[in-house]
Amino acid sequence: MMKITVTGATGFAGSHVAVALQDDGHAVSLLARDPSKLIAPLQKCRAIKGDLLEPATIREAVAGADAVVHCAAYVGEWGSRDDYFRTNVAGTQNMIDACVAAGVRRFLHFSSNSVYGDGAGDHIAVAEETPFLKTGLYYCDSKIDAETRVFAAHEAGQIVATAIRPGMIWGPRDRQFLPKIIDAIEHGVMMYPGTGRKLVGLTHVENIVAVIRLCLANDVSRGRVYNVDDDDRRTLRDLVGALCARLGRKPPKIAVPASLAKALATASEFVWKAAGAKTPPLLTKLGVYTLVYDNDVSVERAKNELGYDPRELFDERLDAYLASYRAGE
Repeated sequence: MMKITVTGATGFAGSHVAVALQDDGHAVSLLARDPSKLIAPLQKCRAIKGDLLEPATIREAVAGADAVVHCAAYVGEWGSRDDYFRTNVAGTQNMIDACVAAGVRRFLHFSSNSVYGDGAGDHIAVAEETPFLKTGLYYCDSKIDAETRVFAAHEAGQIVATAIRPGMIWGPRDRQFLPKIIDAIEHGVMMYPGTGRKLVGLTHVENIVAVIRLCLANDVSRGRVYNVDDDDRRTLRDLVGALCARLGRKPPKIAVPASLAKALATASEFVWKAAGAKTPPLLTKLGVYTLVYDNDVSVERAKNELGYDPRELFDERLDAYLASYRAGE
């Protein structure tokens, strides 16, 4: 068993990762800005109150660790460039520096398939060798810069890195992606940006957990990058149709042309920023741009090198997700 430090454990994916590693018998330490927000199964973990932007707290969190699983990130659809880059880039660099100072070699980095270029066109069966593409969307560009720093440290021999690149993450405790669609369906305002027939690239959070476990257990993962998704090639219309069937609603028929949807998202963000709004507009560029193009990756590398076998699939897990969502979990 290992001593593993996990960041982002008060968040969606990070909480699932931390619980799984604890269940596996690892000694799990957590870096959290507010440890009181940790879910009940994590209350017994060693928790360090701190922040990615406070190096002293990071050093305390990684002290004595065999590995770090860095899940923390600014992931919302709405925010300033500084919001994204301070957390995702500067925060990741601080984690790397703390690991180097503490002699922690193993570093698993939670990246994103956004590095292939959100909003830049259709992505179908994209492999890990595909070059990064910055698009001006802050989340996309910040994840590129963060992963670049991780592998620069790996190449310099400072850490032994692995990165995973999930797609649109869903599952229990998701409060960003599916809830927004459910809310639109239930209020009768759901419309398809673009045709609605583009691949959404879903990634169940437990499939991410499975790949992280495989990476920790297999030396072949050292220095490697792995795409992670459910590998079921589901379109937005497929997703919405399945939700409508469970919710007892008729599937929406209205589709907004991609060009108009993007223009509306740009205008909405401009108005919201001008008004100094703290909550995101209904339409955001990141939200729209990731739905009007195919967002599909190949997971053959994870299958071939790690033995990844995606088991948490949408049709099989949707009822469980809706139950947890209705319970406020």
